[in-house]
Amino acid sequence: MKVVVRFDPPDAHAAAREWRELHAAALSALPAEAVRIDTGRAASGGDFVEISVADEHADRFTGA
Repeated sequence: MKVVVRFDPPDAHAAAREWRELHAAALSALPAEAVRIDTGRAASGGDFVEISVADEHADRFTGA
């Protein structure tokens, strides 16, 4: 898995939703196990969101 995008606080969840909507067609073409969405607490407070894609599909999202 390769992290293709990371969103940091304060608006990480909203930014991740926008990104997923923008890339919905490409994401829906992938098997469910090829996409991972991780959230966690940032050291500075608030939540971060990281979206990872299986290595063989990551190039579709590089620079996106």
